[in-house]
Amino acid sequence: MNYILKAKIQRIISGLPKGEVVNYFFQKYITKSLPIPIEEFKVKLETVKVHLENLKKFGNSEIKDSVYYEIGAGYDMVIPISMSVQGFKKLICIDVRMLTFMDLLNDSIKKIDSLNNPLIQLSYKQKNANFTKGNFLSIFKGLFNIEYLAPADARKSGLKENSIDYVVTNAVMEHIPASILQDIMSETFRIMKPGAVMSNIIDYRDHFAYFDSEINYYNYLTFDSAEWKKINPDIMHQNRLRHKDYTEAALKAGFEIVKNETTLPDANLSEKFLKMKFSKEFTDKYTQDELKILGSQLVLRKPI
Repeated sequence: MNYILKAKIQRIISGLPKGEVVNYFFQKYITKSLPIPIEEFKVKLETVKVHLENLKKFGNSEIKDSVYYEIGAGYDMVIPISMSVQGFKKLICIDVRMLTFMDLLNDSIKKIDSLNNPLIQLSYKQKNANFTKGNFLSIFKGLFNIEYLAPADARKSGLKENSIDYVVTNAVMEHIPASILQDIMSETFRIMKPGAVMSNIIDYRDHFAYFDSEINYYNYLTFDSAEWKKINPDIMHQNRLRHKDYTEAALKAGFEIVKNETTLPDANLSEKFLKMKFSKEFTDKYTQDELKILGSQLVLRKPI
Protein backbone atom coordinates (compact mmCIF):
# COMPACT_ATOMS: atom_id res chain seq x y z
CA MET A 1 0.00 0.00 0.00
CA ASN A 2 1.22 3.51 -0.84
CA TYR A 3 2.35 5.24 2.34
CA ILE A 4 0.46 8.47 1.64
CA LEU A 5 -2.78 6.51 1.27
CA LYS A 6 -2.15 4.59 4.47
CA ALA A 7 -1.28 7.80 6.31
CA LYS A 8 -4.53 9.41 5.14
CA ILE A 9 -6.55 6.42 6.30
CA GLN A 10 -4.81 6.37 9.66
CA ARG A 11 -5.33 10.11 10.11
CA ILE A 12 -9.06 9.56 9.64
CA ILE A 13 -8.95 6.64 12.07
CA SER A 14 -7.08 8.79 14.60
CA GLY A 15 -10.05 11.15 14.82
CA LEU A 16 -12.60 8.42 15.46
CA PRO A 17 -13.86 7.33 18.90
CA LYS A 18 -11.93 4.18 19.86
CA GLY A 19 -9.64 4.76 16.90
CA GLU A 20 -7.21 2.14 18.18
CA VAL A 21 -9.90 -0.52 17.71
CA VAL A 22 -10.63 0.64 14.16
CA ASN A 23 -6.88 0.69 13.44
CA TYR A 24 -6.57 -2.85 14.76
CA PHE A 25 -9.26 -4.08 12.34
CA PHE A 26 -7.62 -2.11 9.54
CA GLN A 27 -4.29 -3.83 10.20
CA LYS A 28 -5.87 -7.24 10.65
CA TYR A 29 -8.23 -7.32 7.68
CA ILE A 30 -6.94 -4.72 5.20
CA THR A 31 -3.15 -4.60 5.46
CA LYS A 32 -3.12 -8.09 7.08
CA SER A 33 -0.16 -7.10 9.24
CA LEU A 34 -1.73 -8.55 12.41
CA PRO A 35 -1.15 -11.01 13.95
CA ILE A 36 2.52 -10.59 13.08
CA PRO A 37 4.02 -13.42 10.99
CA ILE A 38 5.99 -16.12 12.75
CA GLU A 39 9.35 -14.81 11.50
CA GLU A 40 8.66 -11.35 12.94
CA PHE A 41 7.49 -13.02 16.13
CA LYS A 42 10.82 -14.85 16.40
CA VAL A 43 12.62 -11.51 16.10
CA LYS A 44 10.52 -10.17 18.97
CA LEU A 45 11.52 -13.11 21.12
CA GLU A 46 15.16 -12.39 20.29
CA THR A 47 14.69 -8.85 21.58
CA VAL A 48 13.55 -10.36 24.88
CA LYS A 49 16.94 -12.04 25.12
CA VAL A 50 18.71 -8.76 24.30
CA HIS A 51 16.80 -6.80 26.93
CA LEU A 52 17.28 -9.50 29.55
CA GLU A 53 21.03 -9.59 28.89
CA ASN A 54 21.18 -5.81 29.28
CA LEU A 55 19.27 -5.90 32.55
CA LYS A 56 21.44 -8.65 34.02
CA LYS A 57 24.72 -7.16 32.81
CA PHE A 58 24.17 -3.62 34.01
CA GLY A 59 21.71 -4.06 36.89
CA ASN A 60 22.51 -4.81 40.53
CA SER A 61 19.29 -6.52 41.66
CA GLU A 62 18.40 -10.20 41.44
CA ILE A 63 15.53 -10.82 39.02
CA LYS A 64 13.51 -12.69 41.64
CA ASP A 65 13.67 -9.66 43.94
CA SER A 66 12.97 -7.07 41.24
CA VAL A 67 10.05 -5.01 39.96
CA TYR A 68 9.90 -4.72 36.16
CA TYR A 69 8.28 -1.78 34.38
CA GLU A 70 7.51 -1.58 30.66
CA ILE A 71 6.36 1.51 28.78
CA GLY A 72 4.23 0.73 25.72
CA ALA A 73 3.53 -3.00 25.95
CA GLY A 74 1.52 -2.99 22.71
CA TYR A 75 -1.17 -5.08 21.05
CA ASP A 76 0.14 -8.57 21.66
CA MET A 77 2.12 -8.19 24.93
CA VAL A 78 4.84 -10.50 23.62
CA ILE A 79 7.66 -8.81 25.51
CA PRO A 80 6.02 -8.63 28.97
CA ILE A 81 4.54 -12.13 28.69
CA SER A 82 8.00 -13.46 27.81
CA MET A 83 9.60 -11.44 30.59
CA SER A 84 7.05 -12.67 33.14
CA VAL A 85 8.43 -16.22 33.03
CA GLN A 86 11.90 -14.97 33.99
CA GLY A 87 10.83 -14.78 37.64
CA PHE A 88 10.38 -11.07 38.37
CA LYS A 89 8.71 -10.29 41.69
CA LYS A 90 6.23 -8.09 39.85
CA LEU A 91 5.71 -6.67 36.36
CA ILE A 92 3.97 -3.36 35.62
CA CYS A 93 3.01 -2.44 32.04
CA ILE A 94 1.72 0.97 31.05
CA ASP A 95 0.10 2.10 27.78
CA VAL A 96 -1.33 5.41 26.65
CA ARG A 97 -4.38 3.54 25.29
CA MET A 98 -6.01 0.21 26.06
CA LEU A 99 -4.29 -1.61 23.21
CA THR A 100 -4.66 -5.27 24.11
CA PHE A 101 -6.73 -7.45 21.78
CA MET A 102 -7.78 -10.90 22.91
CA ASP A 103 -7.05 -12.80 19.69
CA LEU A 104 -3.55 -11.31 19.60
CA LEU A 105 -2.90 -12.26 23.23
CA ASN A 106 -4.04 -15.82 22.55
CA ASP A 107 -1.95 -15.87 19.37
CA SER A 108 1.11 -14.80 21.39
CA ILE A 109 0.61 -17.68 23.82
CA LYS A 110 0.24 -20.21 20.99
CA LYS A 111 3.32 -18.95 19.16
CA ILE A 112 5.48 -18.86 22.28
CA ASP A 113 4.43 -22.42 23.10
CA SER A 114 5.00 -23.70 19.55
CA LEU A 115 8.48 -22.15 19.23
CA ASN A 116 9.66 -23.79 22.48
CA ASN A 117 12.36 -21.19 23.05
CA PRO A 118 14.48 -22.46 25.96
CA LEU A 119 14.52 -18.96 27.49
CA ILE A 120 10.74 -18.57 27.39
CA GLN A 121 9.02 -21.64 28.81
CA LEU A 122 5.36 -21.32 29.77
CA SER A 123 3.79 -23.31 32.58
CA TYR A 124 0.92 -25.69 31.86
CA LYS A 125 -1.63 -23.13 33.09
CA GLN A 126 -0.04 -20.34 31.08
CA LYS A 127 -0.05 -22.44 27.90
CA ASN A 128 -3.75 -23.08 28.34
CA ALA A 129 -4.74 -19.53 29.20
CA ASN A 130 -7.64 -18.23 27.13
CA PHE A 131 -7.87 -14.45 27.19
CA THR A 132 -11.28 -12.82 26.97
CA LYS A 133 -12.44 -9.26 27.53
CA GLY A 134 -13.85 -10.32 30.86
CA ASN A 135 -10.82 -12.12 32.24
CA PHE A 136 -7.65 -10.72 30.65
CA LEU A 137 -6.67 -8.49 33.58
CA SER A 138 -7.15 -11.31 36.08
CA ILE A 139 -5.15 -13.69 33.85
CA PHE A 140 -2.36 -11.13 33.56
CA LYS A 141 -2.22 -10.81 37.33
CA GLY A 142 -2.91 -14.41 38.35
CA LEU A 143 -0.86 -16.34 35.78
CA PHE A 144 1.76 -13.82 34.62
CA ASN A 145 2.15 -11.51 37.63
CA ILE A 146 1.50 -8.51 35.33
CA GLU A 147 -0.28 -5.34 36.40
CA TYR A 148 -1.57 -3.70 33.23
CA LEU A 149 -2.27 0.04 33.44
CA ALA A 150 -4.14 1.59 30.49
CA PRO A 151 -5.06 4.15 29.49
CA ALA A 152 -2.29 5.79 31.49
CA ASP A 153 0.21 8.61 31.22
CA ALA A 154 3.88 7.68 31.52
CA ARG A 155 4.62 11.29 32.49
CA LYS A 156 2.56 10.79 35.66
CA SER A 157 2.76 7.08 36.39
CA GLY A 158 1.46 7.32 39.95
CA LEU A 159 4.16 4.88 41.04
CA LYS A 160 6.27 5.44 44.12
CA GLU A 161 9.66 7.10 43.91
CA ASN A 162 12.58 4.64 43.91
CA SER A 163 10.28 1.62 43.44
CA ILE A 164 11.37 0.12 40.08
CA ASP A 165 14.43 -2.06 39.46
CA TYR A 166 14.26 -2.60 35.70
CA VAL A 167 12.61 -0.72 32.82
CA VAL A 168 12.16 -1.78 29.19
CA THR A 169 10.95 0.03 26.09
CA ASN A 170 10.87 -1.83 22.81
CA ALA A 171 10.28 0.17 19.58
CA VAL A 172 8.23 2.65 21.61
CA MET A 173 10.40 5.74 22.06
CA GLU A 174 10.13 6.71 18.39
CA HIS A 175 6.36 7.05 18.79
CA ILE A 176 6.46 9.40 21.79
CA PRO A 177 5.79 13.03 20.79
CA ALA A 178 8.96 15.08 21.08
CA SER A 179 7.16 17.57 23.34
CA ILE A 180 6.68 15.00 26.11
CA LEU A 181 9.79 12.82 25.78
CA GLN A 182 11.72 14.70 28.45
CA ASP A 183 8.83 14.46 30.91
CA ILE A 184 8.63 10.69 30.41
CA MET A 185 12.39 10.32 30.85
CA SER A 186 12.29 12.38 34.05
CA GLU A 187 9.30 10.49 35.49
CA THR A 188 10.94 7.16 34.70
CA PHE A 189 14.11 8.32 36.43
CA ARG A 190 12.05 9.35 39.49
CA ILE A 191 10.41 5.95 39.97
CA MET A 192 13.60 3.95 39.42
CA LYS A 193 15.75 2.87 42.34
CA PRO A 194 19.37 4.03 42.49
CA GLY A 195 21.29 1.52 40.36
CA ALA A 196 18.18 0.56 38.38
CA VAL A 197 18.56 -0.03 34.65
CA MET A 198 16.47 1.00 31.64
CA SER A 199 16.95 -0.96 28.39
CA ASN A 200 15.67 0.78 25.25
CA ILE A 201 15.54 -0.54 21.71
CA ILE A 202 14.72 2.43 19.46
CA ASP A 203 13.90 2.36 15.75
CA TYR A 204 14.77 5.52 13.79
CA ARG A 205 13.50 4.21 10.45
CA ASP A 206 10.52 5.68 8.64
CA HIS A 207 7.96 3.01 9.55
CA PHE A 208 6.00 3.61 6.35
CA ALA A 209 8.96 2.11 4.46
CA TYR A 210 8.24 -1.27 6.05
CA PHE A 211 5.30 -1.80 3.70
CA ASP A 212 5.87 0.71 0.85
CA SER A 213 8.85 -0.47 -1.21
CA GLU A 214 8.85 2.79 -3.20
CA ILE A 215 10.43 4.67 -0.30
CA ASN A 216 13.38 3.98 2.02
CA TYR A 217 13.99 4.32 5.75
CA TYR A 218 15.02 7.99 5.49
CA ASN A 219 12.04 9.19 3.48
CA TYR A 220 10.31 11.03 6.32
CA LEU A 221 13.37 13.23 6.84
CA THR A 222 12.70 14.92 3.50
CA PHE A 223 9.62 16.74 4.89
CA ASP A 224 9.67 19.89 6.96
CA SER A 225 7.59 19.98 10.14
CA ALA A 226 4.54 21.58 8.51
CA GLU A 227 4.51 19.00 5.69
CA TRP A 228 5.06 16.08 8.05
CA LYS A 229 2.27 17.22 10.37
CA LYS A 230 -0.17 16.76 7.48
CA ILE A 231 1.04 13.18 6.93
CA ASN A 232 1.84 11.90 10.43
CA PRO A 233 -1.20 10.13 11.98
CA ASP A 234 -1.75 10.29 15.75
CA ILE A 235 -2.55 6.57 15.85
CA MET A 236 0.97 5.75 14.60
CA HIS A 237 2.83 8.93 15.47
CA GLN A 238 6.49 9.05 14.42
CA ASN A 239 8.47 11.79 16.13
CA ARG A 240 11.47 11.66 13.71
CA LEU A 241 13.89 12.29 16.59
CA ARG A 242 17.43 11.07 16.04
CA HIS A 243 19.73 9.18 18.36
CA LYS A 244 21.40 12.22 19.86
CA ASP A 245 18.02 13.58 20.97
CA TYR A 246 17.45 10.51 23.14
CA THR A 247 20.94 10.55 24.63
CA GLU A 248 20.56 14.25 25.46
CA ALA A 249 17.15 13.67 27.06
CA ALA A 250 18.54 10.76 29.10
CA LEU A 251 21.48 12.78 30.40
CA LYS A 252 19.26 15.75 31.20
CA ALA A 253 16.98 13.48 33.26
CA GLY A 254 19.99 12.35 35.29
CA PHE A 255 20.79 8.96 33.76
CA GLU A 256 24.21 7.62 32.99
CA ILE A 257 24.57 5.83 29.65
CA VAL A 258 26.05 2.36 30.10
CA LYS A 259 25.46 1.01 26.58
CA ASN A 260 25.19 3.07 23.41
CA GLU A 261 25.06 0.74 20.42
CA THR A 262 23.78 1.99 17.05
CA THR A 263 22.74 0.37 13.76
CA LEU A 264 24.01 1.85 10.49
CA PRO A 265 22.86 1.37 6.87
CA ASP A 266 24.40 -1.13 4.48
CA ALA A 267 26.30 0.03 1.38
CA ASN A 268 23.20 0.09 -0.82
CA LEU A 269 21.17 2.24 1.57
CA SER A 270 24.18 4.47 2.26
CA GLU A 271 24.38 5.21 -1.45
CA LYS A 272 20.69 6.15 -1.52
CA PHE A 273 21.16 8.28 1.58
CA LEU A 274 23.84 10.39 -0.12
CA LYS A 275 21.51 11.15 -3.04
CA MET A 276 18.58 12.29 -0.89
CA LYS A 277 17.55 15.89 -0.26
CA PHE A 278 16.64 16.23 3.39
CA SER A 279 14.65 19.01 4.99
CA LYS A 280 16.82 21.92 6.11
CA GLU A 281 15.43 21.37 9.62
CA PHE A 282 17.45 18.15 9.78
CA THR A 283 20.58 19.18 7.90
CA ASP A 284 20.92 22.27 10.12
CA LYS A 285 20.55 20.28 13.34
CA TYR A 286 22.32 16.99 12.61
CA THR A 287 25.48 15.81 10.90
CA GLN A 288 25.22 13.20 8.14
CA ASP A 289 26.53 10.57 10.55
CA GLU A 290 23.80 11.46 13.05
CA LEU A 291 21.08 11.30 10.39
CA LYS A 292 22.29 7.92 9.12
CA ILE A 293 21.65 6.01 12.35
CA LEU A 294 18.80 3.51 11.84
CA GLY A 295 18.35 2.16 15.34
CA SER A 296 19.93 1.73 18.73
CA GLN A 297 20.24 -0.10 21.98
CA LEU A 298 20.38 2.65 24.57
CA VAL A 299 20.84 1.31 28.08
CA LEU A 300 20.59 3.77 30.95
CA ARG A 301 21.26 3.52 34.67
CA LYS A 302 20.19 5.68 37.58
CA PRO A 303 23.36 6.55 39.51
CA ILE A 304 23.73 5.05 42.96
